[in-house]
Amino acid sequence: MVHSGSDFEPESIVADNNNYLENDQLILTKNSAGEESQHYRPYSSVDLYLPINFSNVEYFGIQLTGYTRDGEEYEHNRDMSIIENGEMVTWNAVEVVRTHQLANNEHISYTYHYTEIKAGTTLANGNYIRVWTNVALNDNTADTTNEVSFTYKLQLKGDKTIKTGTMTLPVR
Repeated sequence: MVHSGSDFEPESIVADNNNYLENDQLILTKNSAGEESQHYRPYSSVDLYLPINFSNVEYFGIQLTGYTRDGEEYEHNRDMSIIENGEMVTWNAVEVVRTHQLANNEHISYTYHYTEIKAGTTLANGNYIRVWTNVALNDNTADTTNEVSFTYKLQLKGDKTIKTGTMTLPVR
């Protein structure tokens, strides 16, 4: 797997519900054939997307601690190791995906068996690590709060120090 040239920072994580919307507005209003796209599915499962730049990481894990759905806060407890011993953990709801900007009435036939193509995200076309949260939320907007919260542990290669932190990410 090719890593990006920069070091991993937890601030690079994005929470996206893959619903073809950003701030409850269509990302693409027409498909590649020029047909109008429709706004139809605001709530969808939220994934955390991380750039593939873990060459400097020995360990990275998160614990989902809660989420806010339309302004209502909920507790949620789920531990996930993403990187252990410098390698991605693929048995724990973590996988490499290829994002591609498509309208919600468009489909790509994709036969590459090592990564899943993920349409409907707000992310630029490219490869990312996707972490499933098992929480369905709407987009975060000025009118309603939808976000996920977690704590993380990060250990860089060659460093015994474990950095910890807490993050709350708005759903895009």
